[in-house]
Amino acid sequence: MTDRELIYLALSDAIDWQLSLADACRGCQDGQYEEAMATAKKYRAIMKRRYGTRKTYMELNSEASLAGAKVVSVQDIKR
Repeated sequence: MTDRELIYLALSDAIDWQLSLADACRGCQDGQYEEAMATAKKYRAIMKRRYGTRKTYMELNSEASLAGAKVVSVQDIKR
């Protein structure tokens, strides 16, 4: 793994952590939700500038893995 890839993964992890924190603090009155979302936004801006994308490692991989997936109904799953 190159240093560039390692930094990208670290930023991705930091964004995911901030989004998790924001979810946990949703509805809090102390401003933690807003602060976590603002921090994630700043990290995404750094990623866009350095790597050309705002998407985290997990977002990119989930899109790639779901690219060939088809939608099925619950009834199809039961069969």
